[in-house]
Amino acid sequence: MSQSLPSLPSEHSEFKTIINFHGLLLTVVDSGGIDYIPLKPIVELLGTQWKSARETAFSGDNCELYGTCELNEPIFNGFSTLKGTKKAVFILLEATETYLMRTNTSRMRENGNVKAADYLLNLQKEWRKALHEYETEGLAYNRRVLNKKKDLGDLLKARKCVKNPVEVAALDRMIADEFSGLGYPLNQEDNPQGELNLRKKGSNPS
Repeated sequence: MSQSLPSLPSEHSEFKTIINFHGLLLTVVDSGGIDYIPLKPIVELLGTQWKSARETAFSGDNCELYGTCELNEPIFNGFSTLKGTKKAVFILLEATETYLMRTNTSRMRENGNVKAADYLLNLQKEWRKALHEYETEGLAYNRRVLNKKKDLGDLLKARKCVKNPVEVAALDRMIADEFSGLGYPLNQEDNPQGELNLRKKGSNPS
């Protein structure tokens, strides 16, 4: 007899934003004031079987560690109805790194997903070091993100100093790439003069 899957009492979620997580666009939803992400896109990226990954996410202490639950997917058309509402498996946004940290990269490599396995293994070693620094020194820095922010600051300063339209356009593209890498895609569709408009991807224009 199959056990019923745990879920939040309301099972309701609202779309919040879209983030760029190491090249993977993840939908963030809010349920009861807590941020969640769908598990399936991560599983597909890892190249593992969805059935076993789903069962593992709900098994034992994993359910508590990942905050695994079933939620109704957010409705984007503005009409809320229980009829036809689709449920999906979600985990806590803050558990994303934990889930990936516990992923068996050797098994990924055996399944032929070598490039992703190598990339994830490097991330796991980076997070291992950060956790050690947090436990021993009380603070850990993501040097990769700090470097990106420094590069972005240098580009923004440089843009203020140039007048040539070609140079301005080139710097705008570079700035947009840096913002996107930090998880904040820029929208320049309505800015023919090259004025940057920061807007989270997935949000509606005002």
